[in-house]
Amino acid sequence: NSRIENLLKDLLNLNLNQEQFIVLLSVISLSLLILKNTASAFINLRFVKLLTDIELHLTRIMYGKLTNLDIRTFYRLTAAEQQVALTTLPSRITSSLILPTITLLSEIFSIIVLISFALYASFFATVTMLLCISIILVCSNKVLSKRSEKYGNHLLSSTLNLNNLNLQLYKGYRETIIFNLRSKLDKSYFDARKDNALYGQKIQWLNSLFRYIFEVSILITAGLMSFIQRSEEHTSELQSRFGI
Repeated sequence: NSRIENLLKDLLNLNLNQEQFIVLLSVISLSLLILKNTASAFINLRFVKLLTDIELHLTRIMYGKLTNLDIRTFYRLTAAEQQVALTTLPSRITSSLILPTITLLSEIFSIIVLISFALYASFFATVTMLLCISIILVCSNKVLSKRSEKYGNHLLSSTLNLNNLNLQLYKGYRETIIFNLRSKLDKSYFDARKDNALYGQKIQWLNSLFRYIFEVSILITAGLMSFIQRSEEHTSELQSRFGI
C-alpha cells in the first residue's frame, strides 16, 4: 500500500479494498477541486478590488505629478500624452505586470504543494510522472514554439502594414477624398486590421494551449501509471494462483 492509502485508512478507520480506495480517493480529489475553485473565485474577487485600488493609487500619483508641473512644462505635453499617463499607463501596469506576477506566484505555490503531496504519497511514482510530463511538454514546446514564431512574424508584418495605413490615412486624407480612393483605403485598412487581430488572438490561443497540454499530460501519465500498476497486480495474482 502507498503512504497516502495507509494515511487515509488510519484517519478514517476504514478497511477498504483497492477499488473502494480508488473511489474514495476520487471523491476526495473532486471535493478538493471544487473547494479550490470556489476559494479561487472568492480570492479573485479580492484581487479585482486590490488591482482597482492599485490602479487608482497609480493614477493619483501621475495626476499629482502632472498637476504639480509648472505651466510651461504642463503645456509642452500633448493631450494624448496626458491621457496615456492618467489612464493607459496605470491600467497597463496592473494588467500586464502586477496581475501576471500574482497569478504566476499563485501557480508556483499550488504546484509546489501538489508535488510535495505527491512525493509523500509515492516518491518513485511522482518522479516517474514528472519525467513523463517533462518529455511531453518539451516535445509540445518544440511544435508550439515554431507555430508561435510563425504567428509572431505574421503579427509583426500586419502591425507594420497597419501603421503604414494609419500614416497614409493621416497624411493623405485630402488626396484620398479628392481622387476618390476612400473605398480602396477602407478595404486595405480593415483587411490589415483583421489580420492583426487574428494573429494576435492566435498567439493568445497558443499561450493558453500550453496549459491545457500540461493538464492533459498529467491525466495521461496518471492513467498510464495506474494501468501499469493494475497490470502488474493482475500478473502477480496469476503467478501466485498458478504457482509460477
